[in-house]
Amino acid sequence: MATDGDIDFKVYTREQLDSAVTRIDRQRYPINAQNLIAEYQQRRVAERQAVELAAKSGTVAPPDRMLSAPRPLEVTFEPTANLTNWLGPSRNDFHLVGSGTILVDDALVRVRGRRFAYWIGLPVMDADELGRPFVVNVESQGRAVRFELRVPGEKVRGLTVWLQGVAEAEELSKLLPLERTPDFTPQLARHVEFEQSLIAQSPKTPVTYALVITCVCVYLATAIGTNHLFGFDGASLVGLGSDFGPYTTDGDWWRLLTSMFLHVGVIHLAFNMWALASFGPVVERLYGSLSYALLYLVAGIAGSLASVSWNPAINSVGASGAIFGLLGALIATQMRSDGSIPDSVLRPLRNSSLIFTGGALLAGLLSNEVDNAAHLGGVATGFILGLVLSRPITGHPLTVSAWLRRFAVAGPLAVVLLSIGFWSAYVASTRLTGDAGYLHERHWFAARESKTVDRWHELGRIAIKEKWDEDTYAGWLERDILPFWREAAARLGKLELPPTSVSYENLQFLRSVAARRARDYGVVVQELRKKDDSSILDSALEDLGKIDAEINDRASGSKRQP
Repeated sequence: MATDGDIDFKVYTREQLDSAVTRIDRQRYPINAQNLIAEYQQRRVAERQAVELAAKSGTVAPPDRMLSAPRPLEVTFEPTANLTNWLGPSRNDFHLVGSGTILVDDALVRVRGRRFAYWIGLPVMDADELGRPFVVNVESQGRAVRFELRVPGEKVRGLTVWLQGVAEAEELSKLLPLERTPDFTPQLARHVEFEQSLIAQSPKTPVTYALVITCVCVYLATAIGTNHLFGFDGASLVGLGSDFGPYTTDGDWWRLLTSMFLHVGVIHLAFNMWALASFGPVVERLYGSLSYALLYLVAGIAGSLASVSWNPAINSVGASGAIFGLLGALIATQMRSDGSIPDSVLRPLRNSSLIFTGGALLAGLLSNEVDNAAHLGGVATGFILGLVLSRPITGHPLTVSAWLRRFAVAGPLAVVLLSIGFWSAYVASTRLTGDAGYLHERHWFAARESKTVDRWHELGRIAIKEKWDEDTYAGWLERDILPFWREAAARLGKLELPPTSVSYENLQFLRSVAARRARDYGVVVQELRKKDDSSILDSALEDLGKIDAEINDRASGSKRQP
């Protein structure tokens, strides 16, 4: 074959066509391959039509099937078609989801439906035109019909469809060829049994719907409340509870949870909710609602911890870490299926989850706006917990003892995984430098400074009421007030910012406040213990008052908090 497309296969004999179909290199000669298969199909159709014509004249016995006038039949690619089925993932080798049609004529089997398209992440309408002579191993059971497409030199692909009724299924079955290959093994019965058992075991998916509704309601409430209808800036997200590393690692660990229900904008929310609605119902049915909720929450928190551990200055929001945890669990249950998931379902389901996961991770590597650390942390945690929590598909709920055995392992395992994540995030906080390091220390300072000042005034009132002597008052000040200011002076003194930093002036002011208060309170304690009215004590108390005035002036004048 010198040039692709030069060969005229119309001059080939049937034996030469049979041989060429099995030998042609489809990657090197795609045009020749296309022309060859087209000629091969036409030749077989012509042969079949000749046999049918001869059968009508009584010359030969009738063929296996006689086609009536073709009409499209309504089908679904799962037992029932609804919104979540329409979203995916696919459970057949053609990656078709939701509902569609199938039409059979003398030459082709035309299958139309929504294809789970990985490259854009959305199911879109598409059609396959399958050569009817290559359709083999047809099975029928109730409303379901399954067949295989075996084109020489290509992978075998199977498709199961559900029709509107038994009569329609029988009609489709009669339109398809009777040929069965020597290696034929019935698969439809197991497929139908699996689908029925899966739904019987978990008839509803309430947690998925609750999570989607919660995320949408949180977005609407925060968007309307802050007048940011189409998106939020970083400062707004921090105020709403984002996973902001400098604050999270300083004690705001609740941000690990709240950030899972926040989203940057409408597009971010829509994509995450699509992914959750796509894979969530399948995972919830495979694991059960209780295990599913545990997987979602633990994987989401673990993803947030991984995000901070990788970049402690990160400001991250979104449900994607938890969603990737569900994908990890989906992969895990396929590895631990124990034969309860038939291969005709397991293979395409595995392909859907692996391709989607890999594609999303690759997209994260190509964009600086995607938090891939959260994705990796989520998928790893979901996979590990999924190995423990996975259950066989039997059509019956697990017994209480079976649930307890799984949670007896999954509970401590989740604690260990999260403990590692917390430790890693805390260690990462020590790497904070520059403005991020300043924000971390400012958050630490702001959370404690007001409490310490309030305690100072409270001790003064108690001292008067209880008539404390100088030693008692000095002891309380040395225990409750002085340690904070000394620590603040030391921590702020270690920070280094260039004069060009937007936080430089604020840092200098905070340093001054902490150093002066540490000095003044130290003088107050020292002079009280001397039990002597002193101008030094008066000077220290006067300076403490000046500091309060300076803070008030700065807050009211520049509108910036120190």
